Amino acid sequence: MSKLAGAGRLDCWETVLKYDATVGIRIASQDATVFGDEAFTTGIEFPKAGAGGDGSGSLLCTQRWVDRNAAAPTEPPDWALASHRTIPYTMNLDAPACLRCDHRGCVALMREGLQGPAGMPGDGAA
Repeated sequence: MSKLAGAGRLDCWETVLKYDATVGIRIASQDATVFGDEAFTTGIEFPKAGAGGDGSGSLLCTQRWVDRNAAAPTEPPDWALASHRTIPYTMNLDAPACLRCDHRGCVALMREGLQGPAGMPGDGAA
């Protein structure tokens, strides 16, 4: 079920994953950093269908993880995804949108018009 709030729409995970969006996805250049009970990961995603729908696109993704066992230091870490963000990351592509997700689902944020100084993210090739 989708919920409308202001100008955005929150799609629950059931809706987001309905069409096998993650099937065949490849990940490259992944990295992880742990700060106590929080961790951050980054990577380049190559969806099977491609970020642009033609199989050639890629996405820059970042995630924040939390250790659900942080209050019980004798227990092994139990990492849970707290948030996921992704944006098109392709040469000479002006990213028109980004995706922000958390435990509730995802919101696609669309950009309207140029933002900030020339050459800044969202303004096309520098």
